[in-house]
Order: sequence, then structure tokens, then C-alpha cells
Amino acid sequence: MNSNKHYLIVDLDGTLTPSDTLEESIISFIKKNPIKNFFIFLSILLKGKENVKEKMSKNSLLEFENLNFSREVISIIKKKKEEGSIIILCSASHQRQVSEISEKLKIFDYAFGSRQNLSLKGLKKIEYIKSHFEMDSFSYIGNSVEDIPIWKISNEAYVYNKNIFFRVKDKDLKKNLIFLTHKISFFKKIKSLFKAIRLYQWVKNFLIFVPMMLAANFGFSNFFSSAVAFFSFSLISSSVYIFNDIFDIHKDRIHPRKKERPITNGEISIFQSFFIFIILISFSFLISISFLPISFFWILLSYIILNFFYSFYFKKLTSISLFILSFFYSLRIYAGGEATNLDISIWLISFSFFFFLGLSSIKRLGELTQLSENEIIKADRGFKSSDINFLKIFSLLTGSAGCFLLAVYLFSNQALEIYTNPFYLLFIPFITLAWFLNIYKTSVDGKITDDPIVFAIKDRLSILMGTLVLFFFILAL
Repeated sequence: MNSNKHYLIVDLDGTLTPSDTLEESIISFIKKNPIKNFFIFLSILLKGKENVKEKMSKNSLLEFENLNFSREVISIIKKKKEEGSIIILCSASHQRQVSEISEKLKIFDYAFGSRQNLSLKGLKKIEYIKSHFEMDSFSYIGNSVEDIPIWKISNEAYVYNKNIFFRVKDKDLKKNLIFLTHKISFFKKIKSLFKAIRLYQWVKNFLIFVPMMLAANFGFSNFFSSAVAFFSFSLISSSVYIFNDIFDIHKDRIHPRKKERPITNGEISIFQSFFIFIILISFSFLISISFLPISFFWILLSYIILNFFYSFYFKKLTSISLFILSFFYSLRIYAGGEATNLDISIWLISFSFFFFLGLSSIKRLGELTQLSENEIIKADRGFKSSDINFLKIFSLLTGSAGCFLLAVYLFSNQALEIYTNPFYLLFIPFITLAWFLNIYKTSVDGKITDDPIVFAIKDRLSILMGTLVLFFFILAL
């Protein structure tokens, strides 16, 4: 090969694509058969990372179409190609995956990856390429600490990770680094973390306070137990959001709104996400075991196991998925009762189940009205655009039934014994029904793109109605 030719060597993971192709392959592999393949993966992992690379490249299908690629890196590749440079994709990822990506993009002249007994990491990349080409002049695009020795000997050092600046000790090298991204500040990382754990979704967990409020038992012990239960349940629910984002990453990348989530767009890596997932679960269980009855711990465990089956098996079953989502809401109320040892009326559980079944249907209705037919199919939720009319009727019936059951509960003998002015309770079911019908109409008009509960905390009319419910509840005490 002519040594006068200039070469551009491009790293794959964290550079050409912000994600890690090995991590992506593991996710794809486990999703094929979650329970069976999880244990197969553990047995593979025990034999070392290189064995994982080899097996994953054979047994999993990398979802190339749903990978994100860096525009900045692609732009430099095209520019160098126009200048006559030879473009090489070289990565520590397995050769099969590197070749597959190279063939799909069709912008590389050569593609080299790792295989058994050969790991192309750090300077080994350059040594391997030089064993095949007479390469005197080259540019390199990378992103990690292992790339520092390569940048030192390259003619042009492109960096797709601004944070690497502080890891480089060589002052002369620092001056020559060409950064393709902005530094991610500590505050932006924290913001991404809060966005990933869906802090705003914690509002749903205020349902845990419902048993204490309806029992009008506001002692310190009940309030403390409810508050601890709220925090513990919030952590476990956030862990579920992280878990779902990891395993839905490929579908979410083609979703018009979900593609901006931190895990989906690569702001938080899959490995980091799993670490956050474990931390959240651990703290939730620790808090539960330390301060609350053991029954609350079993509720948390049941919640996360059921979410696992929902994510992998039940989500695609239209009617069943709605019932499970509604059950999750009712479970929060039941958990609040277990945390405080307060009895919960069967009418209250019935109200919550039907009412939130209606809201769950509205959530799906909102999603379907926002997506095209092709996007609905790719979302793979089991619903079709033809289900819109069914969801309209079903949500209206179940939500209205829930409001009726609320009225039955508020005027049951159990409730009347608690309140000194039960007359004011009469207004609550009507306000609740009015709010539900407003949410229903807003969703039908295509103005709700997310969870109705999340919409409600930002909607002025919903806040006003919620304030009125609280006002009449206080008057009834």
C-alpha cells in the first residue's frame, strides 16, 4: 500500500456510535428469551469478556437500524474521504459486528475488529493496521483513556469526549486535541439522572398517603410510615423506569418523543443504567426492611417481579396490559395501608382499579393518536390504530364506573363513621367525574401525549379541581 496515502482511523463504541455495541448485543440477546437467555448470559460471562464478545456476536442480532451515529464523526469521515484518505473502522468490538456496521454504512474502506486471541484496544489497533499497511500519516478519532497513546503518535487527534481533557497529562498533546463534543458538566449529568429516573412520576406514589387521609388518622406514626413508604416505592418505581428504558432502547430510538430520553440518546450508558437500577432497588429494599412492616417489602418485590413480566410478556397483550397498569395504581394504595396498618375498604380498592383502568386506557389512547400507523407497529405494544374507538368507549365506561364506586365508598357506613360533616363528601365524586371527562376529551382531541397523571400536574384546570377535592375533604373532617 502506498505510504504517501493518509489514513483516518475511527473507533466504534463511544465514537462512531455513542453507545456500546457489546452492551446493545447483550440486551438484544436477553430480550429474545428473557429468563432462559439471562442465565445463559451469566454462564458465558463467567468465562470472561472476550468469550462474551464471541458468543454475543454469534447469538444476538445487533439492531443496526436503531443505532445512533455521531453526525460530527460522520462529517469528518466524509470530508477526509473527499480528500482521498483511506478510512478504517477499527474497534475492540467483535469483528462480525464491526464488519456489519461497515457494510451497512458503506463509508469505510476497511473494517477491523477483535476476535479470539486478538483484542484491538489501545495501541494494538495501530500495530495491527501497520502490519497490513505502510502507514506513515494518520488521523485518529477516539473517545477513551486507552486512546491517549494513539493520539500522541497521530497527525490529527480527534476526540469525541470532552471530559477526556482532564485525563490527559501531556500538555503538548492537550494543545493538539480536536474536540468534537462539548464537555458534559456535572449539573447536566445530574439533570440527565433525574430525567432518567422520572422524578416527576413520583407524584403517582402520593396514592400511598390515601389510606391515612381517608381514615382521617394523621398521627405522627402514620405520617412517618406513609412518608417512608412513599420514598421507598418511588425508588423502586424509578428503577422500573430505568429497566424499561434499557430493554426498550431500540424501539424508543424511533419514537418521536422517547428518543430524547437520556438512556436512549446515549447520555447515560447501558452499563451506567444497570448500576443505577441496582442502587435504586437496593436502597428501596433497605429502607423498607429497616422502617416498615415486612408485608410492605413483599409488595415491593411483587411490584418489580410483575413489572418484569409486564415488560417482557404482557405489554403486547392489549387488554391484559391495561388491567396490569391499573393494578399498579391500586397496589400503591394497598401498600399505603400495609405501611400504616390501616384497613382498606373493598370499595376503595374497587374505585381505584376501575378509575385507573380508565386512565390507563386514556394513556394508550393518547399514544395512538400521536403516532402514525408505521410508528404504532414499530412500538410493538399490541395496539393498532383500529383500537382507538375501543379505547374511547372502554376508558369512558371504566373511568365513570370508578367515580360511581368512589361515591359508594364515601357514603358507606365505614366512611360515614369517620367524618363529622359527610355532606361535603357529596361534591368529591362529581368533581372527580368532571375532571376525568375533561381528561378524556383532551386526550380524544390529541392534546395529551404522555401519562394523564403527568399531564394533570401541569394543567391549571386539573390543579383547580384537585384543590376543590382537597377543600371539601377538609370540610368533611
